Amino acid sequence: MAETRFDCASNEDIDEIIKQSKPHNTKRNRKYIWNQLEKFCQVRNFVLTAETPTKDIANILKDWSINTRKINGEEYKEYSLKTMWNVTAKMIQEKYFIEHRRDFNLFVDQEFNDARQARNAKRKILQNMLEKRKVSAVAFKSDEYEKMINNCQEKTPEGLQIKFYLIASLQLAWRGGEAVKCLIHYFQEELDHNGKPTGRIAYNPVFSKTCQGGDQKLCDTKWLIPNQESPRRCPVRLYKLLLEKRTDKIKTDRFFITPNPFYQKSGIWYKNCPVGQNHLSIWTKMCARKSGLAINKHKVSNHSSRSTAVSNLLQVGIQEQEVLKITGHVNAASLKPYLQINEEHHSDIVRRLRNYVVIFIKYNK
Repeated sequence: MAETRFDCASNEDIDEIIKQSKPHNTKRNRKYIWNQLEKFCQVRNFVLTAETPTKDIANILKDWSINTRKINGEEYKEYSLKTMWNVTAKMIQEKYFIEHRRDFNLFVDQEFNDARQARNAKRKILQNMLEKRKVSAVAFKSDEYEKMINNCQEKTPEGLQIKFYLIASLQLAWRGGEAVKCLIHYFQEELDHNGKPTGRIAYNPVFSKTCQGGDQKLCDTKWLIPNQESPRRCPVRLYKLLLEKRTDKIKTDRFFITPNPFYQKSGIWYKNCPVGQNHLSIWTKMCARKSGLAINKHKVSNHSSRSTAVSNLLQVGIQEQEVLKITGHVNAASLKPYLQINEEHHSDIVRRLRNYVVIFIKYNK
């Protein structure tokens, strides 16, 4: 028989390939969490065998919810506890179904209600502890962000990149680490039907020549819009200026590259090397500190730009579905953690409410 170009992998082989290729979606992988559970059961003299009653399994998980600790005896952070409990529950459910053909659901069944309540109670306790609470990146006020941008010196290699980053990340609602992976080919100059430039710069990760973007969720094009009112803060001008500063010797496709410390003597602004991830990750925090903002009281990170963008869009009345096109979120529920009501916004809400009450009373008289 002639050889065929198609392989003969069975369904079992395919399932195994899929299983091995799945990335870990938790900071602590399943093996680590299961090892911690085994040590916990050993200390407590608990057993998880085929004969262990469902009630005893629920009590083990209930005890695990309240009394689990790190190896050094410290409490886990609130979101880590939630992740560990959920992963533990899934692994126990899988273990008993696969090994012993016992089918129960720890997230729904009434027998495990007390265990779930214990998890929720422990999470509330940890949420009241400032150092264990999950804190979202702060959203800046308009004047604060303006001050950060104005403090950037675009006549220096790093200052030019940071200034563009602050403006572009707000306009494109970049995720915290999106700038690190940003490539030159993600940007394209937009042309009209006659082939003439519109002045806008289209941005989309699927523009990359190496990106198979057909099934990507985030594939809607966004744009850098020219700022006619304030040319010094125009992202299109800064984008083109950054391209001009790249010499022919720069072969990397990364957009943000390492500044040359000897640029004044050589005239070469950048090296053929991407900006380090650790250095780029502190750009927003560094600018906030130089601008005199109280970064010790709030969590400031590169993700603050995204938080600022979402908060500002929602506060000025932009519809959630329109915001989703900018952020790339799947649904409106994902926007809630970003909406941070500051004193100014809260005062505006109260002012509108009072005006509505006055108009309502006058109308009904």
